[in-house]
Amino acid sequence: YILAFILLLIQSSVTVKYISISNVSPDLLLVLFIYYSIKHSYYESLKFGLFIGILKDLLNPSYLVFDTLIFIFLSGVIWLIKRQIEIKNIFLKSIVLILISIIYIFIKTVVIYRELFFDIKTIFIFIALNITTLIIFNLIFEKRKKEEWGAS
Repeated sequence: YILAFILLLIQSSVTVKYISISNVSPDLLLVLFIYYSIKHSYYESLKFGLFIGILKDLLNPSYLVFDTLIFIFLSGVIWLIKRQIEIKNIFLKSIVLILISIIYIFIKTVVIYRELFFDIKTIFIFIALNITTLIIFNLIFEKRKKEEWGAS
């Protein structure tokens, strides 16, 4: 949860422009949520999704509760995927991230902009940046996990 606050500060600051391409930046909180949800139970994912959704809603009060509902919904989607497939490697995590990112973009575009127009280049860059972020998270957390196992 502390990491979510740190990522929220990074995502809402000017620092994010340094990790953006063509004015598209990764959604650090979405990637953290997906990674967390893959690793934890449905109940934990739901709590974390609620937490992330509230944080994102605080950034954009004009659509209050919207992100919270999206993240609760995405918790269920990830849980349904996890029931069907054991997600162990980075490839499967990336596939889940692509699917969840597309659902997230679709819902936000249709509800906020009320249109079905999608800029494929922007979506591709968004997903590529999110996959890169997921790989970095995976490297950091897996290394940390190995160090904890080695220490005990």
